[in-house]
Amino acid sequence: MRGRFACAVTNRDEPKSAVLSSAAHMVSSLLRRHDFSLARPVEARFRTNEQGSSGIAVTVRLRDPRSAGAARDLLHERFGGAGVDDFEVA
Repeated sequence: MRGRFACAVTNRDEPKSAVLSSAAHMVSSLLRRHDFSLARPVEARFRTNEQGSSGIAVTVRLRDPRSAGAARDLLHERFGGAGVDDFEVA
């Protein structure tokens, strides 16, 4: 998905969220800048517990799953501890 940002919000029962859209956009942009090719749009959703939201989870599907470890390391380096706290990369 080179040349444009691919983002998706996965909590379809909730109204569109600027927070989730922004998180997906930032992750997509970072991966694109580092030449990772996406197989599907980046997905972002709120993680919830009994008290409500407990952060943001992001799912990334790469065209080459062999580069998932490097992509995951990049995401943790850049976004770990900044609100996006759960990355699923394959």
